[in-house]
Amino acid sequence: MLFQNPAFLYALPAMLIPVIVHLFSFRRYRKILFSNVRMLQAIQVETRRQSKVRHWLVLAARMLAIGALALAFARPYFPDKQKAQPTGQYTVVSIFIDNSFSMANESERGMLFEQARIKAIEMVAAWPPTTRFRILTNDFSYRSQQTMSQEQARMYITTLELSAASHTLSQVLIRQHEANNANDRNFAFIFSDFQKGFCDLSNITPDSISRTVLIPLPPALTGNIVIDSCRFASPALQTGKQLQLIVTLSNHGTETIENLPLRLIINKQQKSTINLSIQPGETKETTLPFMLTEPGFYQAIVETDDQPITFDNRYFMAFNLTGEINLLHITQKTPERWIKALFDGDSTINLQQKQYTELDYSNIPNQNLILVDGLEQIPQGLSIALKEFALQGGTLWISPSANGQPDALNSLLTSLGTDYLMPADTVMARVDRINQQADLYRDVFESVPQNADLPIIRKFFPLATSVKKQAETLLWLQNGQALLTYYTLGSGGVYLFNAPLSQAGGNFVTHDLMVPTLYNAAYLSIKPGTISHQVMKETALRLTGTPEEGSLKISKEDGTDERIPAVRTSAYTTEVYTGADITTAGFYKLTSAGVILKPLAFNYQRAESAPLFLSAGELQTAIGLAGLPGMTVALNPELPATSIIAITTETQDFWKFFILAALIFLALEVILLRLPDHWFYNRRQKTTKGSSNGKSIH
Repeated sequence: MLFQNPAFLYALPAMLIPVIVHLFSFRRYRKILFSNVRMLQAIQVETRRQSKVRHWLVLAARMLAIGALALAFARPYFPDKQKAQPTGQYTVVSIFIDNSFSMANESERGMLFEQARIKAIEMVAAWPPTTRFRILTNDFSYRSQQTMSQEQARMYITTLELSAASHTLSQVLIRQHEANNANDRNFAFIFSDFQKGFCDLSNITPDSISRTVLIPLPPALTGNIVIDSCRFASPALQTGKQLQLIVTLSNHGTETIENLPLRLIINKQQKSTINLSIQPGETKETTLPFMLTEPGFYQAIVETDDQPITFDNRYFMAFNLTGEINLLHITQKTPERWIKALFDGDSTINLQQKQYTELDYSNIPNQNLILVDGLEQIPQGLSIALKEFALQGGTLWISPSANGQPDALNSLLTSLGTDYLMPADTVMARVDRINQQADLYRDVFESVPQNADLPIIRKFFPLATSVKKQAETLLWLQNGQALLTYYTLGSGGVYLFNAPLSQAGGNFVTHDLMVPTLYNAAYLSIKPGTISHQVMKETALRLTGTPEEGSLKISKEDGTDERIPAVRTSAYTTEVYTGADITTAGFYKLTSAGVILKPLAFNYQRAESAPLFLSAGELQTAIGLAGLPGMTVALNPELPATSIIAITTETQDFWKFFILAALIFLALEVILLRLPDHWFYNRRQKTTKGSSNGKSIH
């Protein structure tokens, strides 16, 4: 017989306590002198040779009850001789050490990850010297598939560190089993805090042959403040104007956090700071205002203070604040003066006006906003280039020609996935409503009076009724028809203006409303793009043009950790793939021949931030419900390694039987104490006649 909790065997000497109690509770007899016993006619005399049967039986019941309780807590079991503790060169032990960021949490004994390393080293030392080991972590490195000697395993464990990688329990077991040899005797041990997201027991295939022991390391602290994400309030980033960064935070603890500091640092200078309160279990958004006066590359960090889990206290962002907006105006013939008059003299707008027949298609990807104004025919090559431009993040403005039918334009609209235009309607209509909640008109008007002098449209092309996908109406006419609609397309978008952008369509080109409409469309075309990426996840970066072959490199901001990314080129753009081997959060840069093309920021995934764990009892229940006969749980993680190893060979746990035995012995004691005396004593009747002075009765 072996024991899972042998330390409780030290309680067996407590069986002597009833013996001590019995020694000091035996009845003592006194001699009592009577002056005269003449009046006593008869007396029952009890012999001094009192039977001690009751005492010995009660004593035995109490001692056995205490002994049974001690054995129950020691959890005895008999090992299966066919699966006894293995010896020899064919025993392979796989040990998984959870090195995800949640293991930075602490218990009374210190950091969970350090505890896991110490216990894994003890586990290695407890096996016979001929045992081979595989040491596995969340990194899933090639070393995890190789066997090691005892000394090699011990040295390797001492080199392990926390990692941004994380996997589920089913993935870990698959990785362990992939390396197993059917001719070996394989055992697996899992050291982890067993976050709920880690424990996907329903995805594990039942296996009664392999033996797996889960060793939970519960944390003492379960609270954590997380910076989940950051985004700009407006997609239009302009110099000299107040910008707003929206930060999402979560409180995974059970207490309200007061005066939590939140700081915004841009290019190593603190730009904004606030103190906030957040309730337990709450996820809230807050805003950090700031202003930038110069165009260029910017690196930003939002940070807070929280212990002991710190990997999610910082959020890195990188973006390019462009000082110039590239605007291409494509026309059927010589452009009218309205667009040039609007943007002329503005140094932030780089306006090019081209007839469609003189376009250089290779220049299209370099634009931010393209106005397709009054084209009566659109070459297929131009249509393809414009669609690719929008999909890659560019913005199109499309307005029909005042002459002819919109058939050619409808071919372009169909390829873009927008609504198409019906024949022209020449009934005069006034703009009736403005969508002030849309980005295009947000903060433009304090209010719009009901009798406002809005543009009059003399000719427009109604939209064909269809199911709009990701469409937003921005301007309505009095007849209820849409005049200006925005469609999301890929990373970019399309503004569809149903009327000609000329006086033939009405007075929109001379109305004040045209100024904020086209200016905001231009500013909104400058998108900060993806301001942050996730470590260990491949990301595609899009560049315009074709850089020199082999010149692209990704490195940290100080030039270290340099790597050559995978590249895929198309007719007008280049896609650069970061790869999944970036493991450290922080700032990086994409360069070509030493010139920075794009600043990059990488953050750790937040899956490890939620401190939700399964206890040993919950794990045991979940294993039973999942029907996993080859998996057991070490209910006491403080057990010595030899006891945990013994769990893999147990066949029957007898602690319940010893609890039952203790209850039976306690019940027997009560029964013995309540039985009548004549069950245990020999009695005789003695009659004394006459009197006798000075007689005594014992």
